Amino acid sequence: DIQMVSGTDFPQDLTPYDLIIQCGACMFNRKYVLSRIDRAKKQDIPMTNYGVTIAYLTGILDDITIPE
Repeated sequence: DIQMVSGTDFPQDLTPYDLIIQCGACMFNRKYVLSRIDRAKKQDIPMTNYGVTIAYLTGILDDITIPE
């Protein structure tokens, strides 16, 4: 089951969800995005973004290296 929300429709209760996939948040300020991350953390719901999700689904996530 996949549900999409936009704008300020982000639910207070995230417990029905197994994973949150967050957009790039180009229309939100930093404080608003951090409040979403904090809400997910407090409810023990994992959160990722589109880029990481797409990399995982296309099989390239393990090929990504982070420079030291």
